[in-house]
Amino acid sequence: ADVACWKGLADCYSKQGKFMAALKAFTRVLELDPKNVASRYQVASIKLMVGMREEAVAEYQALLALLPEYIPALKGMGEACIGLATEYRTSGLTGRAADTLQTAINVLQQGVKVQANLQSLWKLLGDAYTQFYHLPSLSTTNPKAWDMETIKGAKASVLTKLEAGAAAYDKVLAIDPASAQARHDLSINLYYRAKLHQTHLPVTTESQELAKKLLADAEQQIRVAIELDRSKSSYWNALGVITHETNPTLAQHTFITALNLDETDAGSWGNLGMLYLSHGHFALAEKAFLNAQTLDPDRGMPWLGKAIMTEAAGQPSKPATTSSDHASLLNRDIKAAFASFSHSCFVGQDIPEASLGLGYTGYLCGKAETAHLALEKYVASRPFQVEVSAGAWFALA
Repeated sequence: ADVACWKGLADCYSKQGKFMAALKAFTRVLELDPKNVASRYQVASIKLMVGMREEAVAEYQALLALLPEYIPALKGMGEACIGLATEYRTSGLTGRAADTLQTAINVLQQGVKVQANLQSLWKLLGDAYTQFYHLPSLSTTNPKAWDMETIKGAKASVLTKLEAGAAAYDKVLAIDPASAQARHDLSINLYYRAKLHQTHLPVTTESQELAKKLLADAEQQIRVAIELDRSKSSYWNALGVITHETNPTLAQHTFITALNLDETDAGSWGNLGMLYLSHGHFALAEKAFLNAQTLDPDRGMPWLGKAIMTEAAGQPSKPATTSSDHASLLNRDIKAAFASFSHSCFVGQDIPEASLGLGYTGYLCGKAETAHLALEKYVASRPFQVEVSAGAWFALA
């Protein structure tokens, strides 16, 4: 009777949106009846909902120990692990993030074996594989010891995971060809693969042609997603990201369209700022970055953009009267850039370019140890990126 009363109370709290009260009541049910599957699932789901992902994973594991093929628990644990991996990655715990993503993959693969026609499982499986793009592909323990075969192997491993992610998204589209979200997810996956092939070591005509094809496929998929649902700002933002190099005019239009749909989208403001910055429109870039920072102070990209602008300034706005004045002003700009790059790394540790900027400006400011660690981190995250890694390797030598 006590169990039924507590469960009834928990259900009422949950329906009213009082999730922390519901969590306490469901927890009391489990104290009285540890094998109560429904309450264990509710506890795990609420913890996932309120961002208590580590505890949610533990609850799902306990539930799967009772029912190994319970689809809601397999799906919930996969989702919790993907979210937890993102937390680890942005906190700089990249090894833990990789292990957690692999746990998600194992759980979700078990899920699709049990129920192969469930779109949400395939979508999460695709997400888990695709997230490996954002993780360092090699350890920073001794980057100078890497040889070309080691770098090639690391890149091949990332590509294999991205291809598995694309296959999972294809499964979603086989079930529902009209899924705009799956088209969007696949386009991002294709874009990541294109970027890796563009930086293939050694650079070959074949790899560049493959990159062009993947980029065209990515653009086609996101255009289909937009045709299916023109109201999603994230879809327009993705089209801008995919086309920012090949068609910057279109990219500008799509970023602005995304902001017309959702003017509070800090990501689109940051991307628009980067587009303006890359084409020398500094005043427009600064305004866009300021909007992004105001909306989301913890987003790293706007801080990175401001740091690049500060570093690029270099020359004082007014002529220096002496060489010592010029050096003083230049040193001030570099120190300001170093501070901005440091903040960018702090709030967005998954942005490799921020580490590169921190390393470069760190050496100019005499912060050798900070610079060395930052460059090691950058090279580990993009060891096969030809154009920029060469500079990072030179600084480490």
